[in-house]
Amino acid sequence: MYEHERWDNPENDNTYIIKDLPKFSFYYSMHINTGNISKFRTVFYYQTGYDPNPGLVRNRISYDVQFEVLISKSFSSMSSLPDPLKISPSIPLTALFILLRTGSDGNSKP
Repeated sequence: MYEHERWDNPENDNTYIIKDLPKFSFYYSMHINTGNISKFRTVFYYQTGYDPNPGLVRNRISYDVQFEVLISKSFSSMSSLPDPLKISPSIPLTALFILLRTGSDGNSKP
């Protein structure tokens, strides 16, 4: 994979930081039925690439964990926890960002 990044330069308002980096991506996915009414799903991603300027390896780890509960034959509730973690980003970023999503799903099929 090849990634193009364009960031506003935090040290100079009139310039950008541009990175064009080849990257390798790996992922692991797991699905588990934890009972007749619940499911657990997760995907873990790992991405790495070498940045020749300033000469270091940039890594990104992220995951998405989902838990679904079947309330009835046509209605379910799901919670999801996606999280990206950038190690040595191109510009100063919040290293860890956590988001919790909840929702429901309806199905009109008999």
